[in-house]
Amino acid sequence: MRVIVPFAIMLFLLGVNPLKAEDTVSKSSLTPLIQLLENDEHRKKLIEKLKHEAEKEEPSEVSPVVQPVVEYVLDKIKETFQRFKNDSKITLMTLSDPYRLEKGWDLFLIYGGVLGLGFAFTFLIHFLKRFRALFVNDQTMTKTKAILVSLAFEGVTLLGFTVVTFTSLHWLSPSEKISASLSYLLVTIINFRIIQALLSTALYPHSRSFRLLPLKDGPAHILERYGRHFFTLQILSYILGSYLLNVGRLDTLVLFSARLFWLIIGYLTLALIKSLKNSITAALRLTLKYSKKRNVFEVMSQSLIRYWYPLSLAYVMFFVFLFTVVEESRFKFLLSLFLKLTVLGIGTYLLFLRIPSIMQMIVRSLGQTFNIPYSRQRFYEIALSVLFYTVLVFTFLYLLCKSLQIPLTALFSFLETEQILPKAISVIITALIGLVVLESLEFIINKVFRQLGKSSNQKNLPSLLTLIQHIIRVVIFILTLLMVFSELGFNITPLLASAGVFGLAVSLGSQTLFNDVIKGFFILTEDTINIGDRVTINLDHNKHSGVVEDLTLRNVKLRDTQGFLHTIPFSTIGAIVNESRHP
Repeated sequence: MRVIVPFAIMLFLLGVNPLKAEDTVSKSSLTPLIQLLENDEHRKKLIEKLKHEAEKEEPSEVSPVVQPVVEYVLDKIKETFQRFKNDSKITLMTLSDPYRLEKGWDLFLIYGGVLGLGFAFTFLIHFLKRFRALFVNDQTMTKTKAILVSLAFEGVTLLGFTVVTFTSLHWLSPSEKISASLSYLLVTIINFRIIQALLSTALYPHSRSFRLLPLKDGPAHILERYGRHFFTLQILSYILGSYLLNVGRLDTLVLFSARLFWLIIGYLTLALIKSLKNSITAALRLTLKYSKKRNVFEVMSQSLIRYWYPLSLAYVMFFVFLFTVVEESRFKFLLSLFLKLTVLGIGTYLLFLRIPSIMQMIVRSLGQTFNIPYSRQRFYEIALSVLFYTVLVFTFLYLLCKSLQIPLTALFSFLETEQILPKAISVIITALIGLVVLESLEFIINKVFRQLGKSSNQKNLPSLLTLIQHIIRVVIFILTLLMVFSELGFNITPLLASAGVFGLAVSLGSQTLFNDVIKGFFILTEDTINIGDRVTINLDHNKHSGVVEDLTLRNVKLRDTQGFLHTIPFSTIGAIVNESRHP
């Protein structure tokens, strides 16, 4: 008979074991205070008296002059001694140690807080997948590549989990940290794949979409063949994990009994979930006249299967971290943490889902209004999506670190202190303003030239429009670049001086080119000649007659009566006789 895995199974399958470490703080924490007052004999005696009174937990009679200071110091010393009075070891509160919970609500809030963490980081994982989808086409990905990408993603996630475990258990020795990380890795690898396959098989027995291993058959075949070994694997993983984690310091049998108790509770919960699922499905079939369409429960359950694996990974990655940080006020902390992470995760997730469609709608509406080419529209869509994705992810990480009180906030504080974030925001705003100005000017110029094309027969307007657009793009690009350098703190005066010298050198060496362009600009704007006109062009020593075949920014191409093509630079042209415009 197939065993159905409950939603609560992750709350005990990979729970953190209760760890204990020798007291490393103890009474030596008073050493800095004593060293501070070591030059004052009277204060030395006062500190000794305070230490004595703190151990007896009795109030101290001191001079009224130093009463406030002494009371503060006495409270701190009492707090320090009281913390380690009953137990000389630091005890870690965990879900695997349920008999240490003080309130019934603690259990509920711990579940909610940790699940909120899992959901929040599942959203972050989903962000990365959606970000990758911008550049990778899944249709072109082969099965081998898909398996490699999946394994790489899983490996990076497990590596991150190991790092979190290794750094969170800061009071353990290096060998104990390695054993703890190794045990959780082993248990994680064994449990997650089996849980996902069980959940998939329980809800969709014939499904082959969610596979335990990259084999030909789906999880149903795997579990039919190896399902009887599931419970044995769980027990072995518990024994191995408990032994490696605790390195013989705790009673492995007691720890295993606590985990086995939660395992039995989980399977009882599974039976309830299965009966509830069958009841809801039957009711929906009768109420909605179920045919081939999927009902709401099936859609939700399929989504649960799809996101269960990354959710479980994120859940366990921060399981250790949460309970190594939380020492006091678990009730208030977890309640606020659950609410904050729920709002933050759902809000960010919804924004992340809507960003591509919002960017596409904005860019395409502006593209239709300003006649922006499709290639540039696509570029703007990707650029703006990447920009907003980056801003959203950094905002999410910042708020998450602030909610969890993770030291990563120090990194953001450093960025703020060094004016890196304000400078980055200024650069982004400057670039956006440059793009808006460029597109606005091009829209105005295109509109003006369209009106000129309707009111006149000038055939050289496209050439003139291209010239003006190139000039505007170069000017705006240079101005935007200078403004960006200025925002980054560079002194642009030497750049302007260098640009002036460079421009002078170029102008001296390219006088003929500039003469061609400037004179050609006036010839085109004055509509002196057009393509197809029969003209006679007078040069310095001779003249050419023929039909105008092409007009560029620098020259005119003329086909004479004998079929020869003459390319004449605008700077060499004298008088022009347009024979096509005789009265």
